[in-house]
Amino acid sequence: MNPQLSKAIFGIGIALSVASVASVYVTMLATQNQNLNSQANPTTSQPPAPSNSSTGISTSTTIAIPNGAAVQESSLDKEYYKPGNIKITSNSKVTWTNQDIAAHTATSGQSIDSSDSGQAFDTGTITPGSSGSAVITGSDEIPYHCTFHPWMLGILQITPAASAANDNRNTSVQS
Repeated sequence: MNPQLSKAIFGIGIALSVASVASVYVTMLATQNQNLNSQANPTTSQPPAPSNSSTGISTSTTIAIPNGAAVQESSLDKEYYKPGNIKITSNSKVTWTNQDIAAHTATSGQSIDSSDSGQAFDTGTITPGSSGSAVITGSDEIPYHCTFHPWMLGILQITPAASAANDNRNTSVQS
């Protein structure tokens, strides 16, 4: 192959690589800016956390998505949601707070390919520094995952509200 042609092809490859990295960076900045603008100018109000009518106690739980969760096999001891396995009562509002630098989701189902993916709940995209919520119903166990990072898995263990009278209903986990 001609050395000049080889150099030209190499240069084009470098230029494309740089353009790709710049595109990802600009997209990330635009997403963060959009998130900041939506927080500064909210157009919808969030409904209050559901409450157990028999006790009047709010049933809300916060689960953190820790910094580094987008990296598979990271130093998080494979716990990409904190806590990764949590007990809640039926009709609880669960909020996932994204402390990572990458966008995530909390979507019901074992994986994005499972037939029940997103049927029980789906927070949609949770951008860095923001949160997403869902009201969880039922009386069973619901596995969930991140649609962008399939190794991120968690489990919600749901108990009927009446049988959980002695459980701690307001749980907040931050890292």
